[in-house]
Formats: sequence, C-alpha cells, structure tokens
Amino acid sequence: MIFTRPIAPLSVLALAMLGGCKLTVSDPSAKPCASDDGCTSGLACIEGACSVPCDPLLSGKPCSAGAGLCQRNGTWLCRAGGTLVCDAAPGQATAELCDGLDNNCDGRVDEPWPDLFFDCTVGVGACERNGRWECAADLSGAVCSTAAGAPGDELCNGLDDDCDGVDDGPWVSELGTPCTVGVGACSAVGLTVCSDDGEGTRCSVAPGAPGTETCNGIDDNCDAATDEEWSAELGTPCSVGIGECRADGHTICALEGTGTACDASPSASKAETCDGRDEDCNGRTDDSAPHCVSSWAGNGQAPAQDGVPEQAAFAGPWGLAPGSAGEVLVADYQAQRIRLLAPDPAKLGAFLSVSTLAGTGDSGYADGPGHTARFRFPASIAADGQGGLFIADSGNGCVRRLVRGAGGAATVSSPGLGVCTSSGSTLGLLSNPRGVAYDPATQAVYVADTGNNRIVKFAPQPGGTGYDATRVGDASLTLNAPEGVALGDAGELLVADTGGNRVVRVNLATGQLLASAAVSGARSVYLDVAHYAIAAGSTGLYQINFGSATPSVSRFYQGLSWGSAVVPGPSGTVYVSDRVGYRIFRVWLSGGAIGAAGTSSGGIGTAAVVDGPLEEARLAGPVALARDAAGALYFCDETANVVRKVDGLQVTTVVGSGAYQAADGVGRSVMMRSPAGLAFTAQGKMVVADRANHCLRILSSAAGGPWTVELDLGSAAGCGTALPLNQPADIAVDSSGNLYVANKADHTVVRYALAAGTYSYSVLAGRSATAGKVDGACASARFSSPSALALDEAQGLLYVADAGNSAVRRIDLAADPSEPGCVTTVVGDAGRGFVDGPLAQAKLNTPQGLRLGPDGRLYLADTSNRRIRAIDLDQGSIATLSGNGVDALSDGPLDEASYSYPVGLHVGGTAQAPLLWVADRDNHALRLVIP
Repeated sequence: MIFTRPIAPLSVLALAMLGGCKLTVSDPSAKPCASDDGCTSGLACIEGACSVPCDPLLSGKPCSAGAGLCQRNGTWLCRAGGTLVCDAAPGQATAELCDGLDNNCDGRVDEPWPDLFFDCTVGVGACERNGRWECAADLSGAVCSTAAGAPGDELCNGLDDDCDGVDDGPWVSELGTPCTVGVGACSAVGLTVCSDDGEGTRCSVAPGAPGTETCNGIDDNCDAATDEEWSAELGTPCSVGIGECRADGHTICALEGTGTACDASPSASKAETCDGRDEDCNGRTDDSAPHCVSSWAGNGQAPAQDGVPEQAAFAGPWGLAPGSAGEVLVADYQAQRIRLLAPDPAKLGAFLSVSTLAGTGDSGYADGPGHTARFRFPASIAADGQGGLFIADSGNGCVRRLVRGAGGAATVSSPGLGVCTSSGSTLGLLSNPRGVAYDPATQAVYVADTGNNRIVKFAPQPGGTGYDATRVGDASLTLNAPEGVALGDAGELLVADTGGNRVVRVNLATGQLLASAAVSGARSVYLDVAHYAIAAGSTGLYQINFGSATPSVSRFYQGLSWGSAVVPGPSGTVYVSDRVGYRIFRVWLSGGAIGAAGTSSGGIGTAAVVDGPLEEARLAGPVALARDAAGALYFCDETANVVRKVDGLQVTTVVGSGAYQAADGVGRSVMMRSPAGLAFTAQGKMVVADRANHCLRILSSAAGGPWTVELDLGSAAGCGTALPLNQPADIAVDSSGNLYVANKADHTVVRYALAAGTYSYSVLAGRSATAGKVDGACASARFSSPSALALDEAQGLLYVADAGNSAVRRIDLAADPSEPGCVTTVVGDAGRGFVDGPLAQAKLNTPQGLRLGPDGRLYLADTSNRRIRAIDLDQGSIATLSGNGVDALSDGPLDEASYSYPVGLHVGGTAQAPLLWVADRDNHALRLVIP
C-alpha cells in the first residue's frame, strides 16, 4: 500500500498504523548527492539522492507485518527517497479454527461461528435444555454447552414427556371430546381432560350428588333404577273415593313425588237419600237422609266398627293417648273397648286402620286376654312409654292395666289402683274415675276421682307389691267433678276441673293451688311446652299461658260437639276425641303441619308488620329467636327494625319504632337498624344485636312493664361506646353474665364481661378485619363472617356458625388461647355444598342459625341449602331434619316442607321431644318444627 502526500514529518501514530507497509515520499527537486551537505536545507542524502529524511521517531523502531496468527515483528528501516521499510514478512495463513484466534489471518476471530456465547436450546418437550454456544473440544466448530434430557414415560399432563415432539401422544385424539359421567339425576356432560395422576383421562365434570329417590320417573338416587321403591306398585289398578264417589284407575307417581297416587278422580258427592247407598261419600249409608231407618239410627249411640278410618265408627270416644311410632289409643267409652289407630308409615299423621285392642263390647268386668277382657265405660288412658296402658275404668271404679306382648296381643289386669266393681268415698276407693296420668320418673299414677271430687296419687310400694294412695292438694284445693289430669313441669299437676269450668295448676310437693284458668266444661288438658297448656272444653280447644301470675286463655278451635280428650299429635297438631260426634279430630295448632306465624295460605308470605293472632299476624323479616324466663317467645324482625313477642297465640311488637335510626328510649320509642341477634340474661335483661348500628342494646323490664334501654355497647358510630363491633349478628349469654358476640363483618368472635354496670371487652378468637379459615390458637385462628353462636356452658364450648366458610367451628373456652386446640372445625372441611353423613365428608352452605338442643344435638339453619339440619356430636354425623331444599313456603311432613331463607333458631321441648322454632326470613314467617 503506497501513500503519497506533501513532504512533512509523519507522526508516530500515523506511521504505526501503516504496520509493515513500505512508505515512499517523493520530492521533485531531489538531486544526486554524496552526503547531506550536498543537499539543500531540510533534505538528506539517502541512497545518493537528496530527499526528505525518514521520520526519526520511526526509523529504527519496531514494526509488524500480517494479521492474526500471521503477524510477524521487525524494525522500520530508512531507504533512498525517504522510504521507511519494515524488515518483517507475514507468516503463512491456515484454516480458521474455533479457538478464539484469527487462524486464517483475515483480521476476524472465529467468523464461521457467529452465535458463539449466545443462548442455545437442545431437545424437545420434557427433554429440552438451555445453554450457550461454545467451541467444540476439537476446535472444529461450535457446540451447545448442554445436552438434551433423557425422555421419560409419556403422561397425560399437557407435556411432551417422551420427547417425540407430540404432547400427550397416546391421548391426543381423545382429549377435548365430549364425555358423560353418572346416571340418572347425577348425569353430567363435560369434556375429556387428563386425569389427576396423569395415567389416563377423565371427564372434566363430576357426577351430581345422589338425592332421595322420589316417584317422578327420574333416577334421583343415581343407582341406574327409576322409581324402584314403587316399581311394583306403579301401573296396578287403584280406586279413589268411597261410596257413590268411587272411581277406578291405575297407580301413578304422586305430584309431590313422595309416593303414588291413583290417576282417577272421584265423582262429586250428592245429597244423601234413604236408598241404602252412600251418596254423600262419607263412608256411612243413609246417615243424613231424613226419616230414614238405618244401622246408624236407634238410640242415638253409634255402634263400634273397625276398619279403614273413613269407614270405622266409634261409640263415644273419650280418652286418648299417644302410643309408639305415631299410634293413637282410644278409650271408646260407650263401646266398652280400647281402640287402636294404626299410623300410615307413608304419610305423617294419617292412619291405615282402626282396630280393637281390648274389650268385647259388653259392659262388665273381666281381666285376661284383650279379646275376652270387659270394661264398664272406660273414660281415660295413659301410656307408660313401655307398651303398657293405664285405663280409668269409670264404671268399675278403678284403674286397669293393659300390657301388649309379643305380636301386639293385649292382656288386661287390675293391679290395685282402686277396688274394681266397687265404689265409695274412702281413700283408696274410687268413684267414677275419668282421668288418669302416669309419671315415668316416679312410676306414680294420678287419677281424677271424678265422683269424689278429688285427685288421688297411687305411688308404687317398694318391691312392686302394690300402691300407696294419697290425696293430692291441701285443704284450699276444692274441685268439682274433675275429669282430666296431666303432669306439668317442675313438679306440678294440671287438672281439668270440669264442674268448676276451669283448669288448675297444683304444686305436688305442697298441694298448693298455684293458678286457675277459666275453661268452660274443661275435660282434658296436657302441657304443650313450658308454661303453655292445651285444654279441651265443651265448646272448643283452648291454649292457656300459665307463665304469668294471671293465666291468659285463648280459644283456637270451636268445632266440637263435646271435646272429651286432647293429646299431642305430630307436626304441630293435636288429636281430640269428640264424644258426641263419634269422631277423632286432628286439629292444627297454628295453621300448618310445621306451624306458622305470619304465613299466607299457599305461596310466599307477604312482608308487613301486623300484630295480632298468629294466623293473622304479618312479619317483615324474622331472623333471631329467644325465650324469656316466663316462656314467651321473642324475635327480631330485621326488616321492620323491631323486636316482637309471641305470647300464647298472639304476636305483639314490644321494642322499636320501625324507623331505621339509632336512639335509646322505652318500648316503641327505641330506634334500631336491622336488629339481627337476641338473647336474655339470667337476670331477665334483653340483649339485642343492633347489627347496622354496630352495637349491642341491653334492655330491662320492671314487673312486666315496657322494655327500656339501659346500656349500649358498640362502636362510636353506632351507640357511642368506642368498642370495635362491626355488624354483630348473634349473641350467646352464660350464667355469669358474659356476652359472646358473632362480630360478623369483623370476622371475629368477641366477649363482653358484664358486672355491676361495668364491662370489659376482648377478642375471643379470630383476627380483626381478616377473613380466612384457620384452626389452632385463638389469636391465629381465622373466621369468615361468623353469623351464629351456640353455647354449651357445661362443657365450656362455644360453637360458631362460620357462614363465609360454610362450616361450624368450635372454641374451647377452657383451653389456653395460645394452644392449637383452641379453635377446631366440627364440620365444613369438605367444602361448600349439601351432603349429609359423617362430619368429615359433610357439606354446608352458608349456615346462619345455630342452637344446642336439650337432646345434646346441635341444630343448624343451613341457610342457602334451605334446610334445618341436626349434628349428632357423639356419633360425628349430620342429618337433614326438615326441608326439601326448594325456595318456597310450604308446611307438611318434615321432608316435604320448604323454606326460603332460614336464619334463626330456638330449640325447646325435652330431650325426648325437642321442638324447634325457625325464623324463615324471606318467607316473612316463624315456623314450628316438631321432629
């Protein structure tokens, strides 16, 4: 390479850049010379010619020739004409190698491999690995720094496990195709997806949960059989109606699905004529035809006749007693028989037949087998709960004993309760006894000794050798022909004082008359729930509230000719014997099989605030229930912003103006916002969870006067006390005055300790404003919208309906709050849904009502499942008590009844016979459930 430029010294930098190139500088004035002296100034004699001198900074300095591995080093030499020449020659170029060197001497390094040190990938699917390009060990080229992974067995998981370039190869044609799981009502359609273990495929949906098989043409319980329980019956001949109304057809599924029905419709009844036919279709022939002589005429006494209920006849039914499993036992006074109404297992409260248990029909006296035994006007019976009966055999002046043995055969005996076939006025002898009651706790028998105007107690002697007879009552107890007697509560006796036209309550220990209630012609009485009695009189049925100093009496049924006896029936009903009408009535206590306050006939209840009788009252959103010490039932009507009271058969608003505000006051002047929880303390104070005001209102009532707010506990925004409540939903109270509060929107359970007008506040479990589901130490536990509480004070346990988690949780009040066992889950670990059975697999859906029953079971308003359920804590299981899951308002048998939004519960009754009151909010109704 030759550069030509004007004569000037070259810089060191410029010459160095020339490398091994020869540099020639021309000068047109050059002339021959022998030495520098022969040259003009600035020129030098180089190789015999005057020329520009070589740069002294380069001449003799190091130089190089060639690039890369061809580069060689030498020295700059000055030549004639001022030329600088490097005396080095470049080396021989070779083929380029991948070694970080310029082997081919072109000034570039490893140029055939431009991706060196960049990312590289080898393998496919699960074998894919990432690395960087680097020179191969033999320098012949570039390789990736990593190796592909080893292929594995292909799984169905969306990956290419065997590294063949195809994901889920064996199943690729199957995935995404439609699939069906389950049978019958459980059938569900989805898409084929990989199974959880990757070994194959499954359907993306799960089969539905089996339900209870109903007769509806559908396989409800998902066993691949439809209506199997009724298959043998369906299609068989059937008939409906009796007498001239009878019509024949075939058996089909009933509309409600719980059984079968006949597809025929009975004909309309007609007026009865005297022609030997049953035109009015009541099972009796010529019974209402005028001036017609038939088997029903004569002396006005109906003959006894067994058979199906609509055709059976009684001849003066008097005494009634509930037997086992829905039986009703009847003392058929003028038929001289003890009759049995056998229940229909397929329909609650219905009967299949009427039969004679004992008695020949002839008046007299004879012990022995039932079919040979004889009575003289049996007036009353009492069951002992063990298959036996005590019978007030009025005409024979004694109480007889009937025991059913194997196969139901009855044997009648006279155990010495009075002297049979005799009468008199001395103690131990009875005169026309018409009432009898049995105390299972003491095995004592109480007898209404009608002809002697007294009540006699027969107490069994030690060793079972006989009975000791004593008169009940002190000198102040004067009775007039008492015909009915029943055990009360807390050691008391109820007496239907027939001639005195009243029902009285007597203290058995002192004989003192405690209270008296006027009932015209009272002939029978029994205690329904604490303090409330049902009595049959000559003009109807009455309810008596013995919970106050002056008992209140209300008549709720008057369609009787002569009400002789009344006993409890199933689902909120009573059975009543109509002695003169020759019938057994079934009367609803409150309008339906589950009973209701605030319901309308069919359909959803209408929201309103109307006080009055149960069947006329209207509610606007009942959510919480509690009883006071006198037995009256109170409830929060949330939408109406009031607290109301059910006393006897009346609904009355007692607290709240209805305005959506916050104000203390007295009675109806108090103002609340959506009251949601209610409880009574041992001192008789009412505690209301004023939910939207974020506080508790504590009220007191002096001597039955109006309720007055005496203390508010809550947030500064609601009630003026700076304690952090956020939508309190429920309250539990212990005997020491502690208040436990479900602090719903704060996701905590808190406790107020009240003492002599002071209080202290603490968070019992959960973390404020932090929702979750965590068991363990109380402080680290988490809840989500706790909505209801149930306190088991004897065991030191507080149960919590954890609505947001669809669970029931338990707080051990006696445990160290830092211990992991402080909060545990009772049921709800399986997730949200509806499943009965073992608690570990059971599912709930937003439960918002919880109460502990007298039988030890935990009763639950499973709100979004629209069912009432019972948790057996001993067995570790849950079962549905009532409700079919349908959003509606319908009474009836427990499994057929429907709810809309059950949220509040109160459980009463006894361990043997619990009773539940349910606040069905969106049906605007209170419901009574009798298991």
